[in-house]
Order: sequence, then C-alpha cells, then structure tokens
Amino acid sequence: MLDLDQLNTPVNPAHGSTLPNLVDPALIAKKINDFQPIPHAAQEIIALANSEGANADQFEKLFQKDQILTSQLLKMANSPFFRRNSDVNTIPRAIVVLGINSVKTLVLANYSLKALDTDASVYGHPTGGLRDHSLACAAIAQQLAKRDRNRAIVDELFVAGLLHDIGKVVLGPLLTDMQCVDNETVLQFEQRLTQTDHTQVARTLLDTWRISGNIADWILNHHEVVDGPEKYIRQANALATFWGYGLPDGYPFTSSENFNDGEFNEVDLDELRVDVEAQLEGMDLG
Repeated sequence: MLDLDQLNTPVNPAHGSTLPNLVDPALIAKKINDFQPIPHAAQEIIALANSEGANADQFEKLFQKDQILTSQLLKMANSPFFRRNSDVNTIPRAIVVLGINSVKTLVLANYSLKALDTDASVYGHPTGGLRDHSLACAAIAQQLAKRDRNRAIVDELFVAGLLHDIGKVVLGPLLTDMQCVDNETVLQFEQRLTQTDHTQVARTLLDTWRISGNIADWILNHHEVVDGPEKYIRQANALATFWGYGLPDGYPFTSSENFNDGEFNEVDLDELRVDVEAQLEGMDLG
C-alpha cells in the first residue's frame, strides 16, 4: 500500500530524483484523495451483503434509496443470464434470483464502470476502452475459475477482474504525454515515472473503499506469475488484451510476462470466448 503522507511531499527539483519527467508524487496523492468514493447507499448494500443473516426486505429498504441502482438490479435479474420462467418485477424477488454475492457484485460494478470510463489513451485504450477491457477481464476470470471448479471464489474474482486496472484511472491522466522506452513493461513504465504503479494505487483506493482481503491481494499481485487465485486475473488480463477487448483494431498484442500460450489450447480458447461473450451479453451492465 502507498504511504499517502510520503506521496504528499512534492519533488524538489534541486534535490529530487534524477529520473526524467518524474510525476510529482503530490499530484498522485491528490488524485487518490479526490477519487469519487462509492456512494453511501451502495456502501450500505455492500456492508449488508457482507453481514450474516441479511434478508431481502433489508436489501429492499436500501435499494429504494437509489433508483438507478434499483433499475440496474431489475434489468440484470431479467437478463438472459439470470432470468427464470417469469418476469422479475420486485426488489426482493430480484435478490432471490441473483443471490447476495451477485447483488454485491452488481453494486460494485455499477459504480466501478463509471470510474473506469475515463481517458486511458496512454495505455492504448480508446474512449471507453479501459471500461470494456476491465469488464471483459472480470468475465474471463470468472469463466476460468469455473472451468477449474473454483466456484467458491467466482464472485470475488469478478470484482477483482473489474477493478484490477482501477489504478490506471489515477495514473493515466498524469502520464498522457509520456513515452515508454524499448521493451519496457507497463509496470516498469509507471514505476520509472511515478515511483509507484497501478497495482499499488489500486490497493490504496480499495483500502479507502474498505474493500480488503482476497480482492485487494489478488489485484495487487495480478502481474505476478503465481499459482494462487490471482493467476485467473493475470490470465484474464492477457486474454482480454489478446482478444482485443477495449483496444483499437490492429492493436499489436505481444506476449508478455502476463501470458503463457502453453496454459491454453485452441479448443479451450474457442469455448472460453463463446462463454465469455454470452456472459457479457447476458449481464448487460453497459
């Protein structure tokens, strides 16, 4: 996690780092502090979802405070991905159809997607690209875990996949006019110019949102080649890039530390992509 007090100390041009074009750490700290928090009503829903013994009537009272979120809840419950034999027209029924974990995921997704809809051109994304890439990463991570029968963590993986690049929302606008050097990874690029990177910034943002535990750890380590659940985020991130989600046509995908072609075979990828497309269409969060 970042030390915000340290970040708030500006670089002294006479005594600061010798790195070229170093971004003032105070600007990073300010953007983190100014980042739009999750609204209070949404925080209450998340807290209720994390508590024991929560019931549909309690959720109904909280959802009634946010008409937009209620509309998204009913829309999702009636989507092909979740829909049952009859229409879902009430909040309690939607809670039953979706399940508490999916309700929490919906709330986080609703506000996260708005934050992710920002300028990330320095990372190769066109307008809305970071949002589309992140949503695809979330769906791919879920589908990968289901294939490994790790269903207990699929909802947390969706949130982690959705938020894995949230740190780029802070750093991207500060790096817009910067250039990578030859063979430099994204993390190396960020660290060279900011003395931090988007995974560390994301972890700090999650702490301010009181999102901790597995989700925060997986996001912090999603560029690491490890055998834990964060591997699903790493693989999903690489596949979302490989398939061009949130990227312009002809974007030059190159194998990186995030992608090992031997982890998949052609049949796996074809089947996986069909399921991912069906999930994204069915959720209809856009």
